[in-house]
This record gives sequence, C-alpha cells and structure tokens, in this order.
Amino acid sequence: MLPGFFWLAARTSGRRSGCRLPTRQLFNDYSHALIPLGLAAWIAFSVGFVLTNGSNALAALSDPLGWGWDVFGTRDVGWTPYFSGIGPAVQAGIILSGLVFSFRTGLRIAFRHDPTGEAVPKAIAPFVAYLSVNALILVWLYLG
Repeated sequence: MLPGFFWLAARTSGRRSGCRLPTRQLFNDYSHALIPLGLAAWIAFSVGFVLTNGSNALAALSDPLGWGWDVFGTRDVGWTPYFSGIGPAVQAGIILSGLVFSFRTGLRIAFRHDPTGEAVPKAIAPFVAYLSVNALILVWLYLG
C-alpha cells in the first residue's frame, strides 16, 4: 500500500505543478526523500535496545575478551536499564529530525525540477503530506 500511496503522491505532484515529467520519473526522483526518514526510523528502533541494554556495555568494556579482567572496575556491574523512561521521547525526536531532513531533500528535488521555484509549493505538497503521515504513524508506534 505504501508504494501505491507514494505513486499517487508523485502523480498528484506532477499534475498540480504542471510538470511534464512522467510519473515514473517523479516517483524515482522523489523516492530519495524517503531515505532520511527511513534511516531515522531504524535509528529510533535501535535506540530502544541501546537504552535498555546499555549497562551491559560497561561490563563488556572492563572485560572485553572474557578473561576475568576488570580494567575500569565495572566488570561486576549488574544489568540495569538506564534512561529507559526517556526512550520514547528520544525516539520521537529522532523521527521528527528525520522528517525535517526528508523535507529538505524533497525541496532540493523540487527545485531541480523547477529552478524558478514557481511550482515548487504545488509539487512538494503531496510528498510533504505523505512523509508527515508516515512520520506520525512511526511516532504513534514508538510512543504507543
């Protein structure tokens, strides 16, 4: 469904802005704007594990080879989830920053298609809506 909605955004963008490029090329060009949001979603997903299991890293740093060393005096530190309460807020911030970079990438693409900038607002609006809805869904998933 998501690629279909993105194709619909590309088609709507082309029609609204008067762009003569085929929908397929608009789809391919604007797909680059998905990368920052996708990377942010992956980073936000990983943050949950890092915050929960971060205390294991302290013990691993003190005894990296498992030979009984205690380099930093943290070998016997028990597992404790650090900062797990702020995890959802950090994840939401990461998603929103990815959304900003996706908007920026989309604007660059729109200005490449129309250097005068006259039709850029009409061209970018469907993609802004698509990216915003996806970001809201991701934030909803992470915040619960």
